[in-house]
Amino acid sequence: MQIIVVTPEKSVLDQQTDAVTLPMFDGEQGVLPGHTPFVGQLGPGELRIGTGPTMQRYFIEGGFVQVSNNIINILTPKALFAVDIDADKATRLLKEAEELAATNPLERDARTRTIEKAQSMTRFANKKA
Repeated sequence: MQIIVVTPEKSVLDQQTDAVTLPMFDGEQGVLPGHTPFVGQLGPGELRIGTGPTMQRYFIEGGFVQVSNNIINILTPKALFAVDIDADKATRLLKEAEELAATNPLERDARTRTIEKAQSMTRFANKKA
């Protein structure tokens, strides 16, 4: 299979892979060669890419995925390689998001999404530590 990950700034990844686990907005979705085509909404979380015995891990901030003909296209606002995420920084971001939610008159859904992204990044950062 081919996996392609693109953010607004750049193409993050374009490589062959054996298996992918996607963080969908409502849970995880595994993709193996020959998977049924689909388009879906991604949630913030861990993107796992398995090639042979190795596993690459990325944190993505949601977006969309298209799977078709053994090609996985991911469009996401942000994709960070696991080693580039600092657990302390992720914890600070979560605290800032919670404080913002308490003081900023953003609409409720926007506040909730901001906190969910920060919580997901914090879990991801602490998992890799």
